[in-house]
Amino acid sequence: MKSTFKFRNWEIFLILFLIPFLIHVNLSFVILNLVINAVFLLIWIGAVSFWLYKIVDSFKTDFLRNIEIRIYNFNMILINLIFIIFASIILLLFYKDIPSLEKKFNLLSNIDVFIRIYIYAALIYNLITAARVITAKKLNRTINLIDYYKNAIAFLLLPLGILWVQNEINEISIEEKNKDIKARGYSLIAVTVVLLVATVFNLNNSQISFQSGNERNTDFFLDSTLMEINSQRNDSIFNSMNDSSKADYIYKAALQLYQMGGFREAINNLSGSIELDSLNSEYFFSRGVILFEGFNQLDSAITDLTSAIELSPNDWRAYQNRGFYNYLLGNYEIAFPDIDKVIELKSDYSDAFLIRGELKKQLNDIKGACEDWHVADSLGNGDALLRIMAECN
Repeated sequence: MKSTFKFRNWEIFLILFLIPFLIHVNLSFVILNLVINAVFLLIWIGAVSFWLYKIVDSFKTDFLRNIEIRIYNFNMILINLIFIIFASIILLLFYKDIPSLEKKFNLLSNIDVFIRIYIYAALIYNLITAARVITAKKLNRTINLIDYYKNAIAFLLLPLGILWVQNEINEISIEEKNKDIKARGYSLIAVTVVLLVATVFNLNNSQISFQSGNERNTDFFLDSTLMEINSQRNDSIFNSMNDSSKADYIYKAALQLYQMGGFREAINNLSGSIELDSLNSEYFFSRGVILFEGFNQLDSAITDLTSAIELSPNDWRAYQNRGFYNYLLGNYEIAFPDIDKVIELKSDYSDAFLIRGELKKQLNDIKGACEDWHVADSLGNGDALLRIMAECN
């Protein structure tokens, strides 16, 4: 029999459930990094999945239809893929704004209910199938519901059910003498005790709790302002507001977060405002500006500014920023109409003439560039004078 099953029931319980759980708890105190915690959690889920997978792979018999095993294996692989995909998208969105990932996350969110139903159904099916496999192997005949009810219930009660499941596995496994079995057991107990002591020590000497274990890591968790907003969501006053008022409330909090340097949290808030009121151009404009200033996401910023312009065609700021971002991307001809529109709407804005001069220079129109820089200089733009001195005769 494979070494997967050469363990006593309580050893399997420690190896697959209790020890990983204690490690995961202590990671929150030792390593304030969401990625490491998430990766460990995925490895933990994968280890338990592998154990269940090997049970069916090793114990399958002629008394079970092949289609049952195939569906089991398919479910096991697909469920793990779903966990990995969800975790990867969420972690990447924490680190970097990627519009394509946000679209994928929104798509997954829209079908979240169906995914959950599938996962619950697949897990129940897999646990019952594993129970059928063990029971059929033990009885060496075709089985019915009554035959395997104990194992089925034990699997549904995982991880505590392992105390019964492993006994059944050991009874039908070919036990091999292991000289180091006592040493292995003592080692597992020692590791468990050390982790329990470390957990108690960390809980007593830390101001953080399970609920906010990584609160000090500002890269991933909301600051006090946003936490306050979230609590307000549950207040009767906030809930009594209409969607437009809620969106404005969240928008004002986003501006405060932006001023404090909380770019990611500000983006999250602005996205919430847009979800509540998608016809307010100011939300798109602000998010576009922060996407550039906080993350240098020019393409995403341009997309938001385009939405702002569609909602508010006379907002010269949106044209100015979109033109400037296209200039940074080297899209000079695309930027030209936006800067012309800025000058049309706000003829005393010196920066518009300065940028249009730069655009003309890139397109080899030095004379036109100098004319714009002279206008910018007359409007009091100090950078324009430097450009004139360097480029114009």
